[in-house]
Amino acid sequence: MKTKAEFMREAKTGIKLTLVGGANYEWIKEKRPQNLRPRAIVKVQTNAIYLEGEENNGAGSWLPIPAASLIEYDGNTLNIFNPAVREMNEEEKLNVKKAEEEKERYKKENPYSDGYWHMKSFYENCSTPWIYSGSDKIKGKRAAQGSDYGKIIDDAIKGELCLSYAVTR
Repeated sequence: MKTKAEFMREAKTGIKLTLVGGANYEWIKEKRPQNLRPRAIVKVQTNAIYLEGEENNGAGSWLPIPAASLIEYDGNTLNIFNPAVREMNEEEKLNVKKAEEEKERYKKENPYSDGYWHMKSFYENCSTPWIYSGSDKIKGKRAAQGSDYGKIIDDAIKGELCLSYAVTR
């Protein structure tokens, strides 16, 4: 396997990407078949690459390149993964328990306050601030919402395959 840095260096040499699989492949195949043709990389940034557009309209698109831990690149294939959703570890569970106790204490002292800013400050100063971060990632982690509430979305762990590209020169 090659690294993200090696892929980004090679991307500057004029390689082309062809979408060949991933979580939304069937939808893209049906709704946006123009995205299945080989597309040249036009511009490279540290966090994204710009792929050429169609010949008739010229509008291209940005492809975000996530953390290196979410990429597999072997020179012929680029796989981009979603971050995994995991259960809270012991340290995170302990901080949630401490936060609940702190919230109860604060509510007794300040019955007319909802305690939002106090709890925000509590989490910002604890060892696991991503638990209260909403949609913002802190150290590659954030709290999951919706059906995964109470879990952590972690960039350090590969989840489901998002996009798979064949690489051609």
